[in-house]
Amino acid sequence: MTRTTAFIWFTFIAWCIALFILSSIPGNRIEPLPFFQADKVVHTGIFATGAFLLALAFYRTFGHSLLKTSILAFLAMVLIGMGDEFHQTYTPGRSGDDPGDLLADAVGALIGISCARFLHGRRSAKPHSPAPGGDRPA
Repeated sequence: MTRTTAFIWFTFIAWCIALFILSSIPGNRIEPLPFFQADKVVHTGIFATGAFLLALAFYRTFGHSLLKTSILAFLAMVLIGMGDEFHQTYTPGRSGDDPGDLLADAVGALIGISCARFLHGRRSAKPHSPAPGGDRPA
């Protein structure tokens, strides 16, 4: 595993910890959001970030089929979203088991995975230049 791959995994784990901490904040300690359904936008953004990191980590670690690793990343993010909703049912003043939040999590996951696939595809498509002196005959 390269340093970059390890860093991506570390960042994803930090994202998971941050998600758990955010879901643990009681509802009475959260400022009202500025517009109707703003929490769905927040869920989408948070899960797009997590899915982006997880998909990149999967691509760099397993690297087999982009489709298979994308599906695996999506399923993992949906499970994390379900766990997050379950966790919020036990946080005072928070509502858990919200299908709208889970849908926003899934949409965010699709956005994050799509961005990771795009970035990974562009990185993989770059022509590799030979190392200095690597093109000299032996």
